[in-house]
Amino acid sequence: FVAKMAFREFWATLLALFTVIGICFFLGLMIRTQSGLFFQRTIEGNFLLRIPGYSLVKETVLQFMGGKASPFSKVALANVYGNDVWMTAFVTDEYESGMTVFVPTGPNPTSGNIYHLPKDKVKVLSVSVEDAMRSIISCGVGSSRLFDTDKLH
Repeated sequence: FVAKMAFREFWATLLALFTVIGICFFLGLMIRTQSGLFFQRTIEGNFLLRIPGYSLVKETVLQFMGGKASPFSKVALANVYGNDVWMTAFVTDEYESGMTVFVPTGPNPTSGNIYHLPKDKVKVLSVSVEDAMRSIISCGVGSSRLFDTDKLH
């Protein structure tokens, strides 16, 4: 009796798994058509965009997947507290007397702090945003590339 129940459970689990995979595959095919794209936009516009945080999560995912240009113009090291501590930052704006930088927290770079600093407190680096983001997500692993003196401007 126990073996018969385990056999039924195995097939029920397998059937459920293939059903979920089949539905995802079918939806993926549908979204590639004109009518599927219309359906997706309708659902997103009428329902998903009303969910708090949906737009933020979507923008973040698009950013990391390369589907949207980065709002960060340059990677920099910021001396926020005026001591020997430098933080990985992204320049978000430049003005005559200084720069605005975003200093993300690791390993979740979607949160962080915004600082308005004089130009002498910001060292712009010739490192790609992707490399800096990788270093932040990995909690500092690979940061040696940021401190290469050839990359300081």
